Amino acid sequence: MSFWDRLTGKVVDVAGLGQKRRAVATGITAFDGPISDLRLEMAIKSHPWLQNRATTGFLLSTWAAQALQDMAAILEATAQKQLGEPGKLPEASFALADELYDAALRWIEFGQSALIAMDADPEYELPVQLPAGPPRLEWVSEAPPAHFVAAIQAAVQLGTAVEDALNNLQTDRSRLPRKYDGAFDTISRAIRVARAKLDQVEAAESDRQAVRLSPDIWAMLQEVVRLYFLAGQQVARPALIDPRYDAATQAAARSRRLPPPPAQAPAQRAPAQPADPAPQQKQVSARHSPLLIQ
Repeated sequence: MSFWDRLTGKVVDVAGLGQKRRAVATGITAFDGPISDLRLEMAIKSHPWLQNRATTGFLLSTWAAQALQDMAAILEATAQKQLGEPGKLPEASFALADELYDAALRWIEFGQSALIAMDADPEYELPVQLPAGPPRLEWVSEAPPAHFVAAIQAAVQLGTAVEDALNNLQTDRSRLPRKYDGAFDTISRAIRVARAKLDQVEAAESDRQAVRLSPDIWAMLQEVVRLYFLAGQQVARPALIDPRYDAATQAAARSRRLPPPPAQAPAQRAPAQPADPAPQQKQVSARHSPLLIQ
């Protein structure tokens, strides 16, 4: 750990994050089986964007929980490496990692509720306003440069999570109507903007003391995180881009739940209907009718 970091930033023991870190890992691991089954089913006959609200809510929640966990892990690892003292973190980095783990735990709870509702209540909505807000990168004036460097890498990791999720959707894109092309374009454009802003932030990293003292750089980094986190939610639910996608998605989901209509026989093979409105009464020809016998 440098003299500058010792002088300007408080350092705390990383062990204090252990309990939350383990809880998040356990919660996310519990989703492995359901996610694998769901992805297999969609790979055979559907696409993630053609699922009901409960299913897209589950996919969104699991993505967010995993992304936040990965951000916290990268933040911890980078900050420790920058300090050069294993098991220690700048106080600001510890606080940010703690918030990321808390947010991941909330998304795990949302995912658990959505998983239960996938069969029982296909129209289930997550108990959070979507799109949800991004993790906050609070400006801490006394934080050491190691904290800033670690926060940058956490944002890079979030961008990787979004890009990977979007790439996975491209595999079965042929199963989607052409109207969804606009959603892919919107998300891709947001990722490019975020990546360009992140490049500017990373360029400032070379002057570590300067970026530490610049709230403007922090504000730009926060905007990067906002764009990435929004794009990640849109990858799971394109209706967050345009509500018209939701109408198309729900129609596709309902069509899979409804039983197929009964097959109808061709019209030319349908039996002739008797003219008499009382079909059970035996018809008698006029030639043999007793009323006409002279």
